[in-house]
Amino acid sequence: MLPLALLIAQTAPAPQASQAPTLKFDGKEFLLAANGREERLALAIPPKVDQVNASYRRNETSVYWDEQGLHIKSGPKIKTTRLPDIALTPKLFPRNEIIKNREAIAAGSLSREATTLAGSLRVGDYAYFLPQWRNRENQVWLEALVRVSLSKPNPTAELVGRFDGLSLATRKIDDALYVAPGKLFLPTRRPDGTWGTANYNLESGKFSFESRGKNLAQFQRLGLTDLAVVEPTTYGRALVARIDLATGERVDVLETKDPVNLMATERPWLAIAPSHLGPTLRNLDTGASLLLPAKPVVRKTAFGILVYGEDAPSKAVLYSNERYLRLAVAQP
Repeated sequence: MLPLALLIAQTAPAPQASQAPTLKFDGKEFLLAANGREERLALAIPPKVDQVNASYRRNETSVYWDEQGLHIKSGPKIKTTRLPDIALTPKLFPRNEIIKNREAIAAGSLSREATTLAGSLRVGDYAYFLPQWRNRENQVWLEALVRVSLSKPNPTAELVGRFDGLSLATRKIDDALYVAPGKLFLPTRRPDGTWGTANYNLESGKFSFESRGKNLAQFQRLGLTDLAVVEPTTYGRALVARIDLATGERVDVLETKDPVNLMATERPWLAIAPSHLGPTLRNLDTGASLLLPAKPVVRKTAFGILVYGEDAPSKAVLYSNERYLRLAVAQP
């Protein structure tokens, strides 16, 4: 009789080799397939849809922000506010600034009510929000950190304070606020052009600021704690760097001409940058570089990175994420 291990080896089916993906284009959509999986991508790229609310809940208490402002619901009771008192509070402003703010609000040049949200998140039993107040030109003049308890009866919005500088948030409801053990933090820009990491220590309740550079031109959030940034140099180039906001570690990954297009919200972290041969796709993790066609379109897929020229989608090519190995070319 054969040994059991040898018998299993002889009778067990051989593992199937992973199939190379296929890529088809019918004039309206791309079909990618491999190993029994499929992904379809319409040629017409759907527009990005902004977040419509930021919501947090615990038992019968829920807190959310939408275009109407901050809503606090506890049982059957619900309160809605745009936090108008914060614009004139002595907790944030000295008396002379309160007088100036009041005059500007009366003249209509400043808004007393918060209208947009730079970011929000939940830590333990608290939901934190970073609302924004804007001036007549729709520019942010004030951001303040507030929190709402999800465990106390009849909770209200509590003013925590404000970060040093203003966030880099641009959307009506954004996600510029980060969390790490023991602190909240976010990238901010000071009036003098200095930018860095503004922190709030959850235990001590103190705010602090760590300078990261000057003249920030572009940024893109990467995962939970990282940031990709573009900074102009004094000699007419653009410096692309990756920064871990939790630790402060910075890695300069690319120096090139402008314009640089960061497209790195999740791995692979990518940027489209010019070169003397034409536009190139750069992987901000591996440093890999890929020469792109004219008017490039780059799309992330479950099988790799799909690349084609805006005027030649039938010549699309699928590349691997890390080293840009060619995996498939479009077939009719």
